[in-house]
Amino acid sequence: MIYYRYGGVSVFGNCIYNYGDSNVAIYNSIFWNDTANGTIVMIYDHSTVPANNVDISYCCIKGITASGTNINDDPDFSSGSLKLSSTSPCIDEASNDAAEGIRFDITGRERCFDGDDVTGSQVDMGAYEFVP
Repeated sequence: MIYYRYGGVSVFGNCIYNYGDSNVAIYNSIFWNDTANGTIVMIYDHSTVPANNVDISYCCIKGITASGTNINDDPDFSSGSLKLSSTSPCIDEASNDAAEGIRFDITGRERCFDGDDVTGSQVDMGAYEFVP
């Protein structure tokens, strides 16, 4: 998944709004360029059990403190699109296990392509698999 806001300001952020006792699991995704009242808010958790039911791994999220498998580096999209450029930190950084059963990206390209010639065949973060 890729979420990129092209302008405007929202009240609570527009990526994920968790309300009630929902369980949220997000993997291999990019959340970038969203604000709420001028503050970066990608995930607004309004659940009755905050943070206990949200699992976010192998994601690129603007404004978070990078830790574990999540990063906050600019995904470096190609000009005019949401495809990753050759210098994107999201290439070969997602979880193959989380993408099990998803053989193709949004354009029909094979997933699990070695896009950086370093780590071997690994899924990219986001909806598009980078192919040099």
